[in-house]
Amino acid sequence: MEYNLIVNENKYNAQVLNFEENHIILDIDGKKYDFFADRLSLNQIQISLNEGNSTTSITTYISKETENKSIQINGQLYKIQDEDIIAKQGSKKKSQNDLPDNITPPMPAVVVTTCVKPGDIVEKGQKVIVLSAMKMETTLVAPFAGEVISVNASSGDKVAPGDILVEIQKENSSCTD
Repeated sequence: MEYNLIVNENKYNAQVLNFEENHIILDIDGKKYDFFADRLSLNQIQISLNEGNSTTSITTYISKETENKSIQINGQLYKIQDEDIIAKQGSKKKSQNDLPDNITPPMPAVVVTTCVKPGDIVEKGQKVIVLSAMKMETTLVAPFAGEVISVNASSGDKVAPGDILVEIQKENSSCTD
């Protein structure tokens, strides 16, 4: 199977070379990826990527939307869309602005530490909060550059998906009259 994917506005050609149970081999723009994927829960997958003589293990969190999926890997959010499905539906091209504006936990967790405070200026990808769930730490990062408006959690707080942990005002979202 071949897919034309859009990942955060970047286009990739992906071809499934092998798919047996949980063993998958993909060719993405000429680079092969050999990995095993094990479902841990409804929205959580453990990926073991074979890289020559070593294996890298990554836990991902996936949320399915209508024509795309949002996948969080090591605190970084990736919005993945199938370009062919978008073309069939006549949808407008999604932009980086369509990523979530709020920082929320991908699963029930406990706050380990907050790395920002109100008034801080953050860059896209900057660490803002660290969570612990199922004996694993997850770092959530700023989805865009801007100013921290509020931090709604502190160390030791129990949080759940949908809780807004940190609110950031986008750098370029000022109003003009």
